[in-house]
Amino acid sequence: MLTEEMILPELLIDTEIAFTDISTHFVMLLRQFAPYGYHNAKPQFLTHHVFTAGRPVIVGKNHLKLRLRHGTTIVDAIGFNLGDLLEMCSANTPLSIVYSIEETTQQRGKAMMQLYIKDIRPTEQAQNDIVYKSLPDIVKDKNILPNLEELVVVPVDSSLE
Repeated sequence: MLTEEMILPELLIDTEIAFTDISTHFVMLLRQFAPYGYHNAKPQFLTHHVFTAGRPVIVGKNHLKLRLRHGTTIVDAIGFNLGDLLEMCSANTPLSIVYSIEETTQQRGKAMMQLYIKDIRPTEQAQNDIVYKSLPDIVKDKNILPNLEELVVVPVDSSLE
């Protein structure tokens, strides 16, 4: 029998970051994980306490285009098929967003960064909705490794960087 929990979609988040962490160097590091595909998903990030900077708008058929502020950093963002969230994003409430970081080419061939939003919620709600799972929990859920005891996690030695 299916339970409600079993049919709720999950959004896997790689890590929580601040907008100040998003830099040209960080994007270059992300490029090293490419090519992305079915078994190598593009990293998804979470940031809490984000505010809209300016007025969000609907573009195309139902895409939410907005500028977001976290602290003093402002970035451009788009949420495909998230136009229904315009009203929530127009209120001056703190938001939590899940997103990937994309490079786009603007006028004169200049590379720019833009967030591709996967989900937006008021921060107060998001902090109650998020369930943190360790990698072993995710692997058990997905039945990827039947012998989980054999999974070895090696800590990164920071002196090697």
